[in-house]
Amino acid sequence: MDRLSEYRVMWILVFFDLPTETKEDKQAYQLFRKLLRYDGFSMFQFSVYVRHCASMDNAEVHIKRVKGFVPSKGRVAVMCITDKQFANIQLLQAPKREKPRHSPSNSNCSDAFFNFYQSTTTPECQLYAGIQVLFT
Repeated sequence: MDRLSEYRVMWILVFFDLPTETKEDKQAYQLFRKLLRYDGFSMFQFSVYVRHCASMDNAEVHIKRVKGFVPSKGRVAVMCITDKQFANIQLLQAPKREKPRHSPSNSNCSDAFFNFYQSTTTPECQLYAGIQVLFT
């Protein structure tokens, strides 16, 4: 088997939900993120960090490190997937909306109402089970 096979190469995903209510909580949160980055992890989303590893053995070393600096409060989950599985991740992003243009006829409207009205008439606005959802 190839040394860097897509089934041998691993990705570690670290998901976390940590409190930030007190000064100590914020410091623990910042330290956790700093240690993840120091160990080679990159931010995938705000509370999701990823790291590429050459093998499962290498991944286990980094998972052990993460377990060593998990804060005392909050939740942390670690998942290991193959490079082939990671390649199948579908990244979905909402389309960007154009900012509404003000016209003389709208000058008497409050900005909040005008922005709401304009956003409800764009194609990014859809109706789900009677609830209007705006994609931004």
